Amino acid sequence: MKIISFQISDDLHKKLRLEAVMNEKSIRRYLTELIEKDLKTKKEQTQ
Repeated sequence: MKIISFQISDDLHKKLRLEAVMNEKSIRRYLTELIEKDLKTKKEQTQ
């Protein structure tokens, strides 16, 4: 497992945290699922 670190604005962090909570997920899980979904979509488009 790797660690990724990045900076986001306070406003974006608040929106991200709210969206994750509304989906009953941690921010880490929410972002991971978004990335996995995006990669799957791109893979399907290239086939």
